[in-house]
Amino acid sequence: MKGQTGYSYSFLHLNVKFTKLWLCLWRVFFRSSLWTDSCW
Repeated sequence: MKGQTGYSYSFLHLNVKFTKLWLCLWRVFFRSSLWTDSCW
């Protein structure tokens, strides 16, 4: 189970990275004044 847990954590980490990327793209697309911080 240890290996499977590591795999799940890696997949979750990858999901978080993609989520941040999508949020960044949405901010740039809408150019919302509410999100003035950088992508990362």
